[in-house]
Amino acid sequence: VLTRCFNAMGGPSAIEQVQSMEIAATVTLDGDDAPLARLDMAFDRSGRSLVRFTFTDTDTTGTSKSMTTSFGSNGRVAWEQVHPAEGGGWRLLDLSDLNERVAANNWLGRLLRLGSRIDSMRTTGTTEFNGTTCWQVDYVGSGDEPMAAFFDQDSKLLQGFRRVITPPVATDDGQTPPQTLN
Repeated sequence: VLTRCFNAMGGPSAIEQVQSMEIAATVTLDGDDAPLARLDMAFDRSGRSLVRFTFTDTDTTGTSKSMTTSFGSNGRVAWEQVHPAEGGGWRLLDLSDLNERVAANNWLGRLLRLGSRIDSMRTTGTTEFNGTTCWQVDYVGSGDEPMAAFFDQDSKLLQGFRRVITPPVATDDGQTPPQTLN
């Protein structure tokens, strides 16, 4: 499945020539159609990056509110937007902090490293992911929670990732239900 995806992207020589990329995604919980957040990312080889999360929340009256936070770099200086609950504004980041955040959000990089940083991986069959019939590849990375990658059955291209997380919030009965993050 990975080889077919790399070939659909043009093969190793085409992938090595990529100078920049943009990624747009939505984050949902448990397959809910309402997005929890929108994620817009841009990266280039010179070290410039911008990752912007736009969270949508609906209050008890049904009013929808959005809040955006971001981090990035111009290639020399890294920065992040401070959450309004923490005073708002901007602050500088260490480049090592930025590199960790970029690595966590760079889906192409995650895809390219699948074979080298995986403790176990297996194709579990076909399933629907965001309305597309996909091959599902379940894997566990070094020190990571289990994840699944979804590859379009027709185009062979990566459609997205799913991670099951256990949030630190318990229900009234004291149980902490796992959440699926798409």
